[in-house]
Amino acid sequence: MTAENRLLEKLNPSQREAVAYCDGPLLVLAGAGSGKTRVLAHKIAYLVARGDSRPEDILAVTFTNKAASEMKERVEALLGETGAGMQVCTFHSFGLRMLFRNRDLLPRFGLGERFAIFDRADSRSLVKEIMEGLNIDTKQFEPSSMLDRISRVKNDCLPPGRDSPLLEGIYGDVFRAYEEALRRQSAVDFDDLLLLPLRLLQEDGELLERERKRLSWILVDEYQDVNKPQYLTLKKLVGKGGRIMVVGDPDQSIYG
Repeated sequence: MTAENRLLEKLNPSQREAVAYCDGPLLVLAGAGSGKTRVLAHKIAYLVARGDSRPEDILAVTFTNKAASEMKERVEALLGETGAGMQVCTFHSFGLRMLFRNRDLLPRFGLGERFAIFDRADSRSLVKEIMEGLNIDTKQFEPSSMLDRISRVKNDCLPPGRDSPLLEGIYGDVFRAYEEALRRQSAVDFDDLLLLPLRLLQEDGELLERERKRLSWILVDEYQDVNKPQYLTLKKLVGKGGRIMVVGDPDQSIYG
């Protein structure tokens, strides 16, 4: 019995069908407790076992470090040392790695090759400082709510020159000052870890082809929670090849 058949025999019929299908893009709808992580781990192992891909050429993305670690452990249990080097990470980690790989291009965004990453607390403190500098009452306009609005605007991925209706009046003043302050400090926030890699893929054709060649397959967990920049990044990376499998449960979508 071949290695790939040994992997398939451990699965139920529906799981086996999802793992064995390799002819194009695949959407798997699966509810809680149906073995989504098991299917993704076996898919990676199956692709490697049949010789379609090297582990390092497969990208598996999810939303939490815990989920990424669990998936990686399951694949390593199936493949042993062969599974070393595979890319199992969160969307934000993948974005950070892409920025590091292409750090010579970061000056186009006003960043140095070495940059800081602001977490939620750092970003909130910066917003509060900006609001106080603009004489905006931080009791009437809570900094956390202001930061949420900034995040929504950034994740809308509006084209250049198009203003968001969320940035009227003081909101636009705070947004612009916040972005300028980040760049002065050669810093990015969590949203930038999604948006700047996307901009690189959209604006640099050579980089896009280079990133596509690094990946033979893309697998996505909890696809129902993918936001606009994450979706656009996946779309760019997959291109016309369509070698992607996404697994999700529409009943658990955080976006309703």
